Amino acid sequence: MDYRNKLSKIKAFAFDVDGVLSSGMIAMPDGELLRMMDARDGYIIKKSIDRGWPIAIITGGCNQSVKVRFEKIGVKDYYDANNSKSKLPCLKDFAQKHNITTDEILYAGDDIADLACLKHAGIGACPSDACQEAKEISDYISQKEGGHGFVRELMEMVLRSQNQWPILTNEE
Repeated sequence: MDYRNKLSKIKAFAFDVDGVLSSGMIAMPDGELLRMMDARDGYIIKKSIDRGWPIAIITGGCNQSVKVRFEKIGVKDYYDANNSKSKLPCLKDFAQKHNITTDEILYAGDDIADLACLKHAGIGACPSDACQEAKEISDYISQKEGGHGFVRELMEMVLRSQNQWPILTNEE
């Protein structure tokens, strides 16, 4: 089935961090991992949470600064999958918490650790610079690279398909 036919069924989003919300490039001053993220990705995540969309971060590259960044914009479902063999239990827990199925989640990932979630999500999406295995099983492959507005593109695509774009709050 074409991913466009699935857009109207999406009720939640789940994202990997490295290679999806960041480019995957990591700086390590003083041993602390630093990641650069696109402000537009953060903006649409925040606005979507304000409108009631469930959003999960499922990362194997967890550190405190990443967790704090997403807590500040309102993400309540943050999964540190660093010690897991699979991210899939995190995706299933997220679905259960929000009384939805994994078929109603758009999952974005870019590497081997994301393959199970990409397969089980309603829509599996990856950036243009994802590994070949992720591209082979994803429903949607963006022309954008990870960390460069890829998440904004995905979320806007879903919101537009459901006539929820532009996503404004009452103050705007």
